[in-house]
Amino acid sequence: MNQDWDAQGYAQGFGFVPQYGQDVMGLLDYDHIRTLLDLGCGNGALTAQLAEQGMQVVGMDASAAMLERARQMHPKLTFMQADATAFSLPEPVDAVFSNAGGCYKRGGCRAAAPDVPAGCLGCRLCAAAC
Repeated sequence: MNQDWDAQGYAQGFGFVPQYGQDVMGLLDYDHIRTLLDLGCGNGALTAQLAEQGMQVVGMDASAAMLERARQMHPKLTFMQADATAFSLPEPVDAVFSNAGGCYKRGGCRAAAPDVPAGCLGCRLCAAAC
């Protein structure tokens, strides 16, 4: 999957997107999630907020430009480049979080990652498609 994003343009034109994630983050069971994948992490804004809750978080995105920005902004966090429709993790995670990662794939979150754990919350922006 080719995801060429302008990281600077995204920050200027789509800065509101992480705000939508606040509602979804409120649904997470922080007492039972130790490890989490932030699917479609973009510039890592929500990845960092999730890590601040005490979880071990891995941010994953298809866009090299967005990941470069994420690594610049959050150098202590782990980020990986992968296609959400075909990836594997070195270790299993307790949950998958996606604020908008599935929105850019026809069919929404379930089409982007049909085999995610049952704890996946989907995302607010494409809830109708999930």
